Amino acid sequence: MRRYGGPLPVARRTATTAKLRSIARVVLAKGTMTVHHLIMMDRLKTNLDEFKESEPGERFQDRYHRRRENEKGHVVLRVFNIIFGSVLALGSLALAPLPGPGILTVFLGLAIVAGELLYAARFLDWAEVTLRRFGRFVRGMWRSSIGGKALVTLGAAVLAAGLGYAVYYFLFT
Repeated sequence: MRRYGGPLPVARRTATTAKLRSIARVVLAKGTMTVHHLIMMDRLKTNLDEFKESEPGERFQDRYHRRRENEKGHVVLRVFNIIFGSVLALGSLALAPLPGPGILTVFLGLAIVAGELLYAARFLDWAEVTLRRFGRFVRGMWRSSIGGKALVTLGAAVLAAGLGYAVYYFLFT
């Protein structure tokens, strides 16, 4: 089994915490935030830094293993995260044609589930690598020539028309 990158180095965590404490003194003096908000923001920043430091194709599995290593939660919390992430992903998928964040919240729901289920983490790692490869292909086609731009535009138009037809079919027939 592959070993993930592990948590941030202590020196970097300490620097982040020291910077946060200096900001906390100013913010708390003004009375705009509580200590709990600052702790939450520090945890969020640390988790995001650890996520960014992982290699593409291994990020979600690393996050899963970090969460299992630091297991402090209860089974009820794990079940809640799985249900909440699934409802968020499926609900966002159903509401994707409407204005709003749509697809981004689908991936957010899947990321919540991937923190609890290894196979979901593996799927998101595979999807990340595949989408990056597809993005490089489309970018290469777009930059190649006028014909490449025409093909990318035509492909996007066909995809949009297919999505529009699917929405019409499911909502109005």
